[in-house]
Amino acid sequence: MDVTSLHSRHIVVTGVSRGIGRALTDCLAGRGAKLTVCARDQESMTILDAHPNILGRALSINQRAAVQSWIADGVAASGPIDVLINNVGMLGPMMPMDDYPPDQWQQVLETNLMGTFHVVQAALPHVVRPGGIMLHVSSYLGRHGLENYGAYCVSKFGIEGMAQILAEEHRHEGIISCAIDPGMVQTEMLRAAMGTDDVSEHHTPEQAADAFIHILQDLTLEDSGRPINLWNESPASAE
Repeated sequence: MDVTSLHSRHIVVTGVSRGIGRALTDCLAGRGAKLTVCARDQESMTILDAHPNILGRALSINQRAAVQSWIADGVAASGPIDVLINNVGMLGPMMPMDDYPPDQWQQVLETNLMGTFHVVQAALPHVVRPGGIMLHVSSYLGRHGLENYGAYCVSKFGIEGMAQILAEEHRHEGIISCAIDPGMVQTEMLRAAMGTDDVSEHHTPEQAADAFIHILQDLTLEDSGRPINLWNESPASAE
């Protein structure tokens, strides 16, 4: 997809309250894209005040019926989906697996993996054929197991698998599906994972958003199913 053609393209983004999701929304809206976005709380929807070409809703992607309604409203307002960016993710507790509370394990998997599944199932019938793109935000920890990352790590391995399965199931329709590792970006999740407020040495969400758009520009059907790194580096921790 040529970035100059983002004007009037319909792009769906989950998890836009802050971090990469918020930066992506600002960047894409600034380029004239039509956006359908969601976040967990209504306060995050102040993003609509700055960008009139956004349809936003406060919801949990764990709520299947709410996700289906949100996607249906977005398609009614903006037409078929050119790009879906599954960005929602929660870190969960940092502890060994044998100590991990089962209810919190379930919550992380329901949000990161089951919630993404709900979004995919709601959006997929409306994704443009051929040429539609689905990017699923993964992690270094979706490709390399690391101690104390528990359910987050497992859920991101699941996202990697989901991206590959979708690529194989819809390649003949011309749909591109890839898992993307954003590396280490200055977000609340990275601060929590590293146990420090000083993450200034890493990329900003705005830089990550720009990199996402460049990847959208370069993706072809031959890329579908392959893991993508946002940066030419090998991060050593979570995001």
